[in-house]
Amino acid sequence: MTAAQLAALLALSTALVPGPRQAPTEDLYPPARVDTAIRFYTLDGGEVELGKLEPALAELGEDASVLYGPVNAPSRPQDWFVAVQMPATVDAKTALKAMKKGTGRAEQLLCTAMTFELGDLKLPNQGPRVGSVRDQVIGMASEMRWAELTPVAVLFFYTDGIDAEDVIDRFDKLRGAKPRSEYERDLLEHTAIWNLSAPPEMEVRKTALRKLEKSLLKLDGVVRASIDPDMLRLYLTLRIEDLAVSGPGWVPPRPPADEDAGGEGGGRAGRGGAAGAGEIGFVPRVLVNTILDEIEDAGLQAEDEGASGETEESR
Repeated sequence: MTAAQLAALLALSTALVPGPRQAPTEDLYPPARVDTAIRFYTLDGGEVELGKLEPALAELGEDASVLYGPVNAPSRPQDWFVAVQMPATVDAKTALKAMKKGTGRAEQLLCTAMTFELGDLKLPNQGPRVGSVRDQVIGMASEMRWAELTPVAVLFFYTDGIDAEDVIDRFDKLRGAKPRSEYERDLLEHTAIWNLSAPPEMEVRKTALRKLEKSLLKLDGVVRASIDPDMLRLYLTLRIEDLAVSGPGWVPPRPPADEDAGGEGGGRAGRGGAAGAGEIGFVPRVLVNTILDEIEDAGLQAEDEGASGETEESR
């Protein structure tokens, strides 16, 4: 490993501050609909021209825009990663059609976030030809398309050919870590507590609440859903795992300026130069609109739990 590559690895390790299990500074999941969502794509081409993509996105609504990218990695120069913001009401099929219209070829990606602590980034020494951290992660599988290191998590982006369990297993092997049976415990989770209310004339039956719990557990990103029938209080655990669509991203605390992540690899279309790790600047979150849909279909409304119900990490 060259001195420059070793320095990059050390910088990336330092940037992963030991705080992923601390409560965030904001309520990440209030029971309120959001107007925008984020989807992730790989675009194919030697150079991706935003001028051709923007008119296609404009057809989706005035809120549609490229939020991050296009960026690529030296190991796969033809794959350009983008994060696109669009109205939350746009479905996956319509969004993908617009992306293809603007670039010719596009594929939607899934996202999983794995929590990390200081010093956990340990990749094997593979000699002077070792790639950047991002290149090594992308090389874990043919389905991998992009990776980002943030102060609270590693973000993996990949096609539908693999899932979160495959990704974490391959990442463990890359780091030389021991295999584990419970990969979920290291994925980024948050809890939310919502009060539920019903019209005065409605009789809320426990069987209906149990049915609602089961329907919520079928939604992407919802791993636990429990309703206290006496308090009419909903307890949720939400996880960034195999998400095809994200709510508006949240910005985690940044490390001090002199500890910001550096890194190699990653060109930016139309800008040139390097795109260092951590540039994505936000962490995806579960889209709550689908959760609210299920609650309203059950004849209920969701409200804030109050001062004692601030969102916090589940750990």
